[in-house]
Amino acid sequence: MKESAAVAGRDDLVVEDGAMVVSNRVSPDVPEEVIDDLLDEGVVGLVDYGIGPSLDPEALPKKNATGRGSLNDLLEFSRVGGYLVAHKDGLDRIVSGWARPGSLRFERIEMPDGSEKVLKCVQLDAYAEIAADELDEIHQIAGKEGLSRLTFTDLDDEDEIEEVVTAVTTLEREGRLVYQ
Repeated sequence: MKESAAVAGRDDLVVEDGAMVVSNRVSPDVPEEVIDDLLDEGVVGLVDYGIGPSLDPEALPKKNATGRGSLNDLLEFSRVGGYLVAHKDGLDRIVSGWARPGSLRFERIEMPDGSEKVLKCVQLDAYAEIAADELDEIHQIAGKEGLSRLTFTDLDDEDEIEEVVTAVTTLEREGRLVYQ
């Protein structure tokens, strides 16, 4: 049921059956302007975990179960595509959209101290920013308590899944989606 909800009501599927619906807290330990610039391009995910270009969850310490789960969800989302709501800490920006399979992207970021981080991201095919005064349900999903700073999470609540898909569909109908 969860998988079919990701494409329910669509005459022209943008993502295949089996797509994921994901919530992403965008808070990597990089300068805020980097996050904003990438969000402006529909690039989300933005997880580093200090493992460079590795995509292997086993490279993370066993005690970092959240990081392992997020990395696995990011990899699966890139493989199957789907719908996503991404938000910065403090909910000062919320972006929602969809991506086809194969959306994984790496961003090399030079830090102020000269070190480099390799962010694992997805490039959304279509996305739009959600204003503070609209789509209250999406703000509630984005503001859900208990998510760590660096979370890329497959939603498991049917109502939340439907709200994300509905939000993206609404943004599309209003002509607000930016297409890559």
